[in-house]
Amino acid sequence: MYDKWRHNSCQVILNTDSSVCQKCTSLSDTLRIHQKRKLENKRKRKAQGLRTLPWQQNKDKIAALRRANYALRRSKSRLLKRFKNLSIELKQARQRIQTLSEEELDVKLSQMNLPSAQLTAVKECISAARFENKKSRRYTEDWLLMCLLLHICSPAAYSFLRGNDVLPLPCVTTIRRYLSLVRAKCGFDSRFFAALKKKLATKNEFQRHGILVFDEMQVRKEVRVHSKTMTYSGYSDFGDIAGSTTNDLADHGLVFTFRAFGDDYSQPIAAFASKGPTKGTTLAQLVLKAIFLLEEAGAFVDALVCGGATTNRSMWREFGISGSLQHTRHSFTHPADDTRSVYVFSDAPHLMKCVRNRLHAQKVLCFNGERAHWAHYDKLFVEDGKQPAHLRVCPKITFAHINPTNTEKMRVKLATQIFCRSVADGLEFYSARGTDGLQNVKGTVLFTKKFNDLFDALNRNHPKEGITNEART
Repeated sequence: MYDKWRHNSCQVILNTDSSVCQKCTSLSDTLRIHQKRKLENKRKRKAQGLRTLPWQQNKDKIAALRRANYALRRSKSRLLKRFKNLSIELKQARQRIQTLSEEELDVKLSQMNLPSAQLTAVKECISAARFENKKSRRYTEDWLLMCLLLHICSPAAYSFLRGNDVLPLPCVTTIRRYLSLVRAKCGFDSRFFAALKKKLATKNEFQRHGILVFDEMQVRKEVRVHSKTMTYSGYSDFGDIAGSTTNDLADHGLVFTFRAFGDDYSQPIAAFASKGPTKGTTLAQLVLKAIFLLEEAGAFVDALVCGGATTNRSMWREFGISGSLQHTRHSFTHPADDTRSVYVFSDAPHLMKCVRNRLHAQKVLCFNGERAHWAHYDKLFVEDGKQPAHLRVCPKITFAHINPTNTEKMRVKLATQIFCRSVADGLEFYSARGTDGLQNVKGTVLFTKKFNDLFDALNRNHPKEGITNEART
């Protein structure tokens, strides 16, 4: 009875029939709840790592917190005020842009001294800011042309810039719609050369000098129907040359390109379709017309570059070009200027393929009194193939190098790797070991080294690394 808490008005002492009165029971519940709250508060303070300290010990900390809170409130107030001012300025700037005329915009942009492409982009960005709906935009011709070129160069980059609103680009459907309006037909297009003339007018004289490059390749026969114009394509077509367009399905494509000397650009100028390779006389006519049109547009055609195909050599003979040692001629009088000459070059990679194919077919070629034998390359491949892969002298030489198919004969890499210095060293290595079939390889080694050095000289980016008068020997 004496080891329990009792209420001040406890009646158990007077009433002996009960051990605990009602008031003591209520007091017990109250004390239990109070004790439970005390334990919970203690547990929370322990979890937070906090403990109640006297006022004097926390006085400095509270003062520092008050100062920090005051500084934060002042900083917040300043930022809100600055945000409000900037919002007002932005709203006023938008209003000024919307009311800005095209003439005033051109005057302000002209004072910024920006390139023309950047000026066009800035104008389009300002113009796009005037419209809330993207579908209400209208684009200038210069900007549409720039968008077309950007989409042609990289569709992925175009989608990224448009999707992230980096630039106000039209949708891909619009780009495709404009591309479908381009009438790409065979022959020389007068409208194209008019545009080329405007472009060349921005170049200096040295940047307008260049070469005329053309090449022909075999294509698949196919007829296509253009539903918008109700026309057909896929037939032999040389443009406006009289009698050149026939009803024969085309299986060859010919492309002319102008390549500048003093500037980094190449511009295709015309394309043609024919059944079979283009004849030499027709090709000569196309070359002359291309030179005249380029010269009229402001370009200076100083040379021709093409492959060594039979039709191209026939075209050379039409211009009097000859590779004979007794009657060598590598240029002809310029058709547009009698004081100038047009020099003719054969494509160096194509020459390497022709030499390899000739040696592969004839098996023997004479070279400065020496003989180069294809059998030496074949024997080298067989002997080198007997060695482990990590001990081979010529690890790059494969079966395709020695026995190329018709398709592999067109690969420049397979031709140049046969005529490389490592193959010449391999021939000398097995010849020194007395390998059967490789005892007398002097002529083949000299032939291989000479063509290796020749291709290295013709495949350079700088004139000082090419052929010079001192290198003729």
